Amino acid sequence: MKKFFNLLMVALMAVCFAIPAMGKAEAAKVVVLPLVNNSGSETAGQIYISGAIQLFDYPEYELLENDVTNDAIAAANIGKDGASKDAMVKIAKASGADLVVGMVLDTCEDNPVFPSAERILKLDITGKTYAYSAINGKFYEHRIYEDKEIDETLTSRWDWVSEEFGRCVTREMKRVDKAFMENKF
Repeated sequence: MKKFFNLLMVALMAVCFAIPAMGKAEAAKVVVLPLVNNSGSETAGQIYISGAIQLFDYPEYELLENDVTNDAIAAANIGKDGASKDAMVKIAKASGADLVVGMVLDTCEDNPVFPSAERILKLDITGKTYAYSAINGKFYEHRIYEDKEIDETLTSRWDWVSEEFGRCVTREMKRVDKAFMENKF
């Protein structure tokens, strides 16, 4: 009888340890392409990569960064308009990625608004976000057109342009994430 209860306990423990692992899906593999920076902003690349790393984190995603991926990105010859659809397909196949994400930043600058009673700055951010899902073979592209205004005296203590671009990157990466999770592209 004691052997029967020991055997029953071992079986129960095996089931209890196996059940939590049954519902887990494999993490989607993601390649984040380098930012195509046509604006000349010095910090935009760092802001873009840190925003992508924060959103595409484990356990839902696995960021791929290895020699095969880097060689595929280098061979793609990403131009000023971003990676082509064929290049994204090749990068996904070479790296084994489920999702390839990239961004083009055309303008990111603030300029004074004239005439105005107070010194007002207007920020313009334009570009595009693009992605490829290797799971269903669909492409995603979203044009970015953002403009904001702020009193110039408020911007003297922080880098307003970089902060707004960081928010833009977060919004765009969340759009890609939502579309990918809902199989919309």
